[in-house]
Amino acid sequence: MAFFTEYSCRCCIGETVRGDMLSSRQKRNSSPRRRRAGPRPKAGSLNDAIIGAGSNIHADRSIREARKILTETFTLTAESGPLMTEPVGGRPQPFFMNAVYRIRTPLGRTELDRMLKRVESRMGRIRTADRYAPRIMDLDILVWNGKIVHPDVFERKFLRKLLREIGFTVDSRPDLL
Repeated sequence: MAFFTEYSCRCCIGETVRGDMLSSRQKRNSSPRRRRAGPRPKAGSLNDAIIGAGSNIHADRSIREARKILTETFTLTAESGPLMTEPVGGRPQPFFMNAVYRIRTPLGRTELDRMLKRVESRMGRIRTADRYAPRIMDLDILVWNGKIVHPDVFERKFLRKLLREIGFTVDSRPDLL
């Protein structure tokens, strides 16, 4: 299967450059074009992000695979243990396995978010109109450089629990941010 997008990180190896298929050696030795999205940190500085991961399709395997991709691509500075939670939305489906990962990245927030969506797609996620549909992987930026950027942190108790586990305490209300 050929993908016709540029790759900019190790998790996207397998996507093609200019539509041609490259061998693994060529991919490692090539210089892919990198897109810039959002402001970049100063030279030598890194952004701190906390990523939420959740799955209820092959959950254990999917969470392990997401962790592997994140640790191969970024510097992992903290991680929670997995936590099983009931699905939201009322329709019958398997429980979710969730975890959070704190990373250091030179990417900007928009660029990181795009990369996470590519990872979801490569893992097999199919987006539907149903926000609460079962999914193989959901990766979201929860905290960016110490600021909560995802509203679910305030709505979902399990996210606050996982964040506390890695040393990030939620002590604000969304209307105060």
